[in-house]
Amino acid sequence: MVAPLEKFVTKRRAPTPTPTPDTDEEDEMQTGAQADEWSNGPSAKENTEDETLLKVAPFSGALTVPVFAGARSRSALVTTQGKLLALRFKGQLKENGNLSSFGSPDARHLETLLANLSKSHLPQNASRVSGRYRFTESVAARRNDDILTFPMTLLAEGLLSERQPLENLIVLGNLTDEGRINAPRFPWPFLQILLANEKKESSRLLVSAQLVPLLETFLTHQKEDCFFDYDIFAVETLEEAATLAFVGSTPAATAQALEKFQEIRQVGEGKKTSVFVANTHVMSRLDEVIALEPRFLSATLLRKRGKGDYPTKYSSEVLANLLQASLMPLTRLPYQSSRDLNSEELNQIHSECRAYLDPLARNVALSDRETYDQAIDLANRIRTLARAKARLDEEEYSGEDSFNTSLFFDTFQAIQLEYYELASKTARFLGQEPPAHPRGETP
Repeated sequence: MVAPLEKFVTKRRAPTPTPTPDTDEEDEMQTGAQADEWSNGPSAKENTEDETLLKVAPFSGALTVPVFAGARSRSALVTTQGKLLALRFKGQLKENGNLSSFGSPDARHLETLLANLSKSHLPQNASRVSGRYRFTESVAARRNDDILTFPMTLLAEGLLSERQPLENLIVLGNLTDEGRINAPRFPWPFLQILLANEKKESSRLLVSAQLVPLLETFLTHQKEDCFFDYDIFAVETLEEAATLAFVGSTPAATAQALEKFQEIRQVGEGKKTSVFVANTHVMSRLDEVIALEPRFLSATLLRKRGKGDYPTKYSSEVLANLLQASLMPLTRLPYQSSRDLNSEELNQIHSECRAYLDPLARNVALSDRETYDQAIDLANRIRTLARAKARLDEEEYSGEDSFNTSLFFDTFQAIQLEYYELASKTARFLGQEPPAHPRGETP
């Protein structure tokens, strides 16, 4: 939203804000207690000669993001856990903008944030945004990398437009410099966080429209209850998201659709969702909601469930996303130093992979069975590696010519190549860049 015209007359550029340097761990974001310790510094000087400079009150706001809490430090691996965490922003406008994101300011995040704010506000005002973002817990920076800029930018927009985010707002998407909301690179684990969250009251959830096929997978898995837990909207741009994110900004038709959907939700409380939404009267009411607000995915997907109009088998693209998530535990392998492996950790990785993979079997299309079986074989290789490492650790003599040594290193090298081949295949399905070859070879 563009700021009111009466707040500025002419344009004049201001310098781009410089990220605040930080000494925290490279891969670890700052905790809430640490992040509170930031200096307000001098306020922006009033410039009576330049009426283009926006004047707004200091801002404090928050919204919720599905993230993986925990961090990888230089000395040890901390297991991550998916959670819904509040992202808080305390900011104001200063003469020289100064933003820091968590413990380690990421220049790319801040550049994308500024590029988007400069589209909806005068650049000289966007560049004056100052403050600090923080989560209530430490989160794994790289695991959450491409989902952070979207909520950060919405909060900064709240400062510039003097609007507060909705109290129960949750967002998920990857914001580009052009203002598009794309799907994250590995979206399924974040959607799983939403599914696992126990909701006491409905929340408004804004997701990239590119995630619709994956959300339909909840219907494939008979998990349709979650669409009554959230008021889910598909958004394609930051501008579109802003019309749904702030107090008082909801369009009239959307508000009417939400009111009708709430009535349906209340009537269906305590009933089996799949049976309830198949009722012709309920489907008719859902049609009314969709007509008012076509972006309202909760109503659209429940309508599909009622009609039985949803996939029972995964598309190749959906399966590729699910396999990427299923093999995520493999990223914990220290590929540069196989000596650091231990059998207990390897067995845990195998168990986690199979826990993801096994429930998928019934919904895999025949045309994709080979790819799925390749993932199962790769997971089972980890179990073989764990057994080889356990025997190697027990061996009194473990020279290079011993059987257990050969078995261990041969299996480890095979896992590297098989993981590369499968990761490359899923990347091709999704139009992504393939991973680097483990031996540095060119594909």
